[in-house]
Amino acid sequence: MRASTIIALVIVVAGAAVLIFSHEAGMIGGISNDQFASIVAMVAILIWMGGGAFSGRLRTDMRNFMIWLGVAAMLVVGYTFRDELRPIWSRIAGELNPSRPQVSGEDVILRRSADGHFHARARVNGTEMELLVDTGASRVSLSQADAQAAGIDLSALRYTVPVQTANGEVFMAGTHLNAVMIDTITVNDVPAFVAPPGALSGSVLGVSFLGALSGYSVRGDTLTLSP
Repeated sequence: MRASTIIALVIVVAGAAVLIFSHEAGMIGGISNDQFASIVAMVAILIWMGGGAFSGRLRTDMRNFMIWLGVAAMLVVGYTFRDELRPIWSRIAGELNPSRPQVSGEDVILRRSADGHFHARARVNGTEMELLVDTGASRVSLSQADAQAAGIDLSALRYTVPVQTANGEVFMAGTHLNAVMIDTITVNDVPAFVAPPGALSGSVLGVSFLGALSGYSVRGDTLTLSP
């Protein structure tokens, strides 16, 4: 690394430190914090560019500088318009990963997956997992693996509750979940079932969660959950 680059970095770091310690005062040496920051940045750039001129690499350094300047400008614009860009990014992310919830106002929206079902990335007792949305299931039902991941003591469960599934009647264990969260929607103290080993290939989001919402509806390929 060239000496001019090191000097420029030291100036930037030192200037940032001064700004942090004098933030409340609002003035440094009789000038505002904003003016001081501009001066520090200008001095650092001039030193860096000057070093490039003496080393014969000014053209390359200027090109790199313009690239980084463009990246910085995009970050500033993205941060400034973050609220307007969030719905666009959420829609793109939802198309790429249908089980990833999208937020629209207070509602959470899920998109239909390629298998024709709705899947939701949820947090169950703080553990992230994927749940198949099933409006015909009376409770949230967890597989053995997901129940263990959610911190449920499997050795204390008793599989005595008969439940009709697509594969016939299965005896499941009743339990309660501390919280089920799908993006901004959280339902606490959710009645649930834990399936015996091998009975479920994946966990199910049932009416014990959906029924605690103010509403949910399917329109085309989207499922809207309303807190």
